[in-house]
Amino acid sequence: MITFTREDCQVFVRYPESVSWQQVRKGDQEIFKSIRGRLKQLSEEVAATAKAGSVDLQAKTSLPTPNGRSPREIWCCVYPISVLNKSYSLQVALIISERGAEICFCLGSGTSQVANPEDRRRLETILENTRDKA
Repeated sequence: MITFTREDCQVFVRYPESVSWQQVRKGDQEIFKSIRGRLKQLSEEVAATAKAGSVDLQAKTSLPTPNGRSPREIWCCVYPISVLNKSYSLQVALIISERGAEICFCLGSGTSQVANPEDRRRLETILENTRDKA
């Protein structure tokens, strides 16, 4: 069974402002990595076993060191495999932060680091179509 504890959330409290990963205590680095590992395992298990009707799901988990810095939160999500980027899709997410655990059914942000303008426009169109159907 995959679990998360109050102690997991407390590690985020020690870094209210994101700092360089090198400034994070080694023990806290291990906690961040452990949270990420459990979230990754959970999302992969959900994607492998859950079926949303006839929609196959894929899993995504945030990094424990976004841009080489301490995270403000660590999340995982599952979203339809037919969508190439979770930021442009409906998703079910679990977020661990100093506030606790939050589970949500949401739309992606609609932004990402996709560099190719044609790819980005195609993904934006998919998200627009999803919003129109919701």
